[in-house]
Amino acid sequence: MIKVKEKETELAFNIDTEEFEVYNKVKHKTNPIWIQVYDGLNDDPHATLQKLSKQLSITPGEADNKYYTKLKRLNEILEQNVEIIEIRLEDYEKVTDIFIRLNELGKPLKKQRLLLHLLY
Repeated sequence: MIKVKEKETELAFNIDTEEFEVYNKVKHKTNPIWIQVYDGLNDDPHATLQKLSKQLSITPGEADNKYYTKLKRLNEILEQNVEIIEIRLEDYEKVTDIFIRLNELGKPLKKQRLLLHLLY
């Protein structure tokens, strides 16, 4: 499980497109449109918008008008109920198979990629 509040896995949030990605310093640190989810959830929204306005060379009012609603929706994630199914299996192939079957309605995930992640 990804524990965003404890900052175990860093995620990035594109405040323009509202997309999430695993945080990559090379890609995300130099582009102010990408904010770390941990910071977006824990920092004062107005402080985040102030910082963003400086980085994008826009007025605080412009940043507020353009990004406040998106930042607010990011924070509302904490209020969402999420169902979790815990599977306790030692057999990675079975776990992988279950995950792939559960994920069939979403974005396809290649078995090789999941196995690669399980090895590390």
